Amino acid sequence: MWSSGSSRSSCTSRRCTTCRYETTVDSEVWYNDNMAQAYNIFTWPHKVSASRIVCQFVVPSDPVTKHRARTVHKDGRVVTYTPQATKQAEENIRAYFLSSKRRLFEDDTSRFGIRIFFHKKNQQRRDLDNMAKLVMDALTKLAWEDDAQVDEVILKRFYDKDNPRTEILVHALPLGGELIQKIACALCGKLVRTYPSIQARGKGKMYCSRRCVALGTRQRTKLPCDNCGKEIERVPARLRTTKRVYCNRKCMNAALTVALVCAYCSNDFRRARSSMHSGRKFCGRECQASYWREHRKAAAVGVCMDCGGPTSKKAYLRCAACFVLSKRFRSPGHPVGWNAR
Repeated sequence: MWSSGSSRSSCTSRRCTTCRYETTVDSEVWYNDNMAQAYNIFTWPHKVSASRIVCQFVVPSDPVTKHRARTVHKDGRVVTYTPQATKQAEENIRAYFLSSKRRLFEDDTSRFGIRIFFHKKNQQRRDLDNMAKLVMDALTKLAWEDDAQVDEVILKRFYDKDNPRTEILVHALPLGGELIQKIACALCGKLVRTYPSIQARGKGKMYCSRRCVALGTRQRTKLPCDNCGKEIERVPARLRTTKRVYCNRKCMNAALTVALVCAYCSNDFRRARSSMHSGRKFCGRECQASYWREHRKAAAVGVCMDCGGPTSKKAYLRCAACFVLSKRFRSPGHPVGWNAR
């Protein structure tokens, strides 16, 4: 069993917990120090050409893992926020990236590979994938447009108590012609980046935005307005519930009403076709009452309880003019009802 020095116990028993722990710790430190010297971020596991390097920089601090978003209840509503330690670590990575010599790819089609060597100052348990996620999220919109453009991720973890740091190398990858394609939007013709699997799921049609999807996938039937003849679009399901179609409410009112002339004041007005009956037509109850007041029957035998004028029958309590002005009278087709005073 290996021992770090003469001060340590020479016990080699497997049951000795103290000796076994101390020997294991010294072995890991020795192992990681040599590993850090043996592994070069530019050459392991394969050499990266200088022409493909996007950026290389070192963040001189202990690596931080990506914490989950926190959710709290504040003032009766749910608020989600990112922990301050995670935000500070991402800002630190962005600052060192912007201060390094870098090449920018301002598109969403380039493919990238990233190598991250984490040098931790202690053996605290941290997941590599969570530490890598923090770095990749911090470089989004800086090194690449979206971290979905990263096709290769190489991670390595070391322990360095004296110099904790994070080494980051981003390099460009050759584009895979058969995997990444650009086709025209089915509606506006704008080029859209896609993959064969997405095309198979979308039956060959691709759209550049939600607006194009809504306009391109909706079903409409074109037909003329029943009043003015203007061509309009309607949903097929809506046509099954109605027999007539109109382009707007004005056309609908014009088609469902008829123009008339008042029998008393000769003014023009409109009434619904469904409320048309035979007889004289009046524009309002005042005109109708005035007309019947002037045309009372000469042989009237009753007395009106409101105005004292004659009624056509003894059983009638009101004359025709007062009955029109009363609350009990309602003329069909009037827009607000004539029985309202």
